[in-house]
Amino acid sequence: MELEKEGEDVVVRQKKTESLIAHLEKHATGE
Repeated sequence: MELEKEGEDVVVRQKKTESLIAHLEKHATGE
């Protein structure tokens, strides 16, 4: 159970990081 929760947290963190990077790249190129 603990391990599953941790796995979910990692996935959520990765998705947030990816969307943040995409957001920054969009601003960097679309200036």
